[in-house]
Amino acid sequence: MICPATTPPSFGLLLRQVRDGLVRQLDASMAEEDLGIGFTHYIGLKVLSNMAPCTANELAQAIDQVPSAVTRLLDKLEALGCVRRPACSADRIDRRRPRAVGAVEAARRRGDGLRPARSVRRRTHAAAVPPDPNPRFPDDPMNPIPHPTLRRSGRALLVSALTLALAACASSRGLTPQGHVLDVDSLHSERTLADSDLSAAGLAGHPSLDAADARLRQAQSQVGTARADRLPSLSVSGGYTGLRLPESMAGDEIGGHYAGSSQVAFDFSYGIDLWGGKRAAWEAAVDGAHAATVEAQAARLNLSTGIAQAYTDLAYAWQLNDVAEEELARSQKSLELTRQRRSAGIDSDLQVRQAEARVPAAQQQLLAAQQRIDAGRTALAALVGKGPDRGLSIERPRAMNPLALQLPGVVPSELLGRRPDIVAARWRVEAADKQIKVAKTKFYPSLNLTALAGVVAPNVGDLLQSSSSFAYIGPALSMPIFEGGKLRANLANTDAQYDLAVANYNQAVLDALRDVADQVNAVRSLAQQAQSQQQAVDTARAAFDLAQQRYRAGIGSYLDVLTAQSTLLQSQQQLAGLQSQQLQTSVRLSKALGGGFQPSDADAAPLASHSDSSHS
Repeated sequence: MICPATTPPSFGLLLRQVRDGLVRQLDASMAEEDLGIGFTHYIGLKVLSNMAPCTANELAQAIDQVPSAVTRLLDKLEALGCVRRPACSADRIDRRRPRAVGAVEAARRRGDGLRPARSVRRRTHAAAVPPDPNPRFPDDPMNPIPHPTLRRSGRALLVSALTLALAACASSRGLTPQGHVLDVDSLHSERTLADSDLSAAGLAGHPSLDAADARLRQAQSQVGTARADRLPSLSVSGGYTGLRLPESMAGDEIGGHYAGSSQVAFDFSYGIDLWGGKRAAWEAAVDGAHAATVEAQAARLNLSTGIAQAYTDLAYAWQLNDVAEEELARSQKSLELTRQRRSAGIDSDLQVRQAEARVPAAQQQLLAAQQRIDAGRTALAALVGKGPDRGLSIERPRAMNPLALQLPGVVPSELLGRRPDIVAARWRVEAADKQIKVAKTKFYPSLNLTALAGVVAPNVGDLLQSSSSFAYIGPALSMPIFEGGKLRANLANTDAQYDLAVANYNQAVLDALRDVADQVNAVRSLAQQAQSQQQAVDTARAAFDLAQQRYRAGIGSYLDVLTAQSTLLQSQQQLAGLQSQQLQTSVRLSKALGGGFQPSDADAAPLASHSDSSHS
């Protein structure tokens, strides 16, 4: 049993001392996380430690619970130093205390080992207060002992206190997210970046943007819903009901008469946000709206990138068209020269047939290039949200020089923060973190204020009479007691959602670093390849000119001309492909940096030295 009372403090003093004990000895977070008990549980413990003597069976009978559950609760109170028992049972206390304290220490160590340090949500933990081995004294203001005269009133308070203690059966202890948010600054990079100055028009009215804007409006409406949930609600209702009972059932006095009732009522309700759960839900909705806003920008970036890539594809098609036209002109000129040589008796019909075969092959390549131009125009028309006819008015892309790309000497980590996908993923982490707080507040009691006022009368004309009015007002307190399985599952679900958001964020950061590194490497490699291929084109053109001169002079054969012409055609096509890849890579690098990097004068200086060294 609990120690007998010796001093008579008042009921108000007892509650004040319980409050002071909470403030001075433990806060809610330490009671929940370090001692393994809920906040309401701790209130019950503090009150129980100052109650009149009663046994576990009496406590169980008072609150209508199983005695074994109350016995386990008292054992835990005793192990925590909040309940003291007579000396006759000291041996039993000594046997149970090490096991309970050991369990607390094990939980403490287990929490330290499982709870990761997270950069998004930080906690501060107070040091656990060990059980007080010193006995209580009557003159100790923090440890009063009630008088026996308060036994009857103490029993009523005991029932309330132990009910609060049993509410802690729904505990969130041991459930914490496992994710760690990566710090972008810890992932340094010495890569260089590039930006292309491609004009991407026609972003308005595309279906993908309409879908992103719809998701944004949906997220904003959820913010309004969460904000409205924090405010009081008031509704009005009115109605009229009539009833007529038959005389065969109700008799002559009531039967056969028509009775009516009309009423008008105002219903008021307000849920007090004691633990900040509604505010956390509103903040989570705001973070979700931020993420939707950034994702809408990401959709625009993706569309802009698609338009830029289609634009470079169209430019590549025009380059192939130029190469095909040049090849057709060379083939026709070679055919004319061969026919002149046959007329002079220098060449035979074999050389003429070989020259004639080059002309339709060049025409086929020209037609293929023109078909590719038409496909590129149609693709651009679709990306700007128009029909195929819109592509007919798209002119040849302006000349774009891949060598004009500028790369900074050092990659600042802040550049990755400009990527919409990383920013949106970060907002998703913040929203998931707020949802954890919402789930934790479900473990605590909730308080609602309700009021109902109106008028009711048999007839509508009597509603304005003062005798027809009625009113009701009252608070409603609800708390979870044996819903721990459901609440803990909900908290575990929110923890998993947080871990998933953290994993998505970390993956987005790593993908961004890999993407930037790959595109930068591609830019550098393609620049060197294009430079080498340009030299190959110049050499092939010089060889073709020399072969033609030798052929005109009658020194060389037509086979030398055909070989040199084929080599020149292949070299020109490969150069056009490399230049197109350079432009495509610059577009992808611009997307990888969240829209592009505007180089400053300081960033342009290392580029010159790097370019000079590469050319040398």
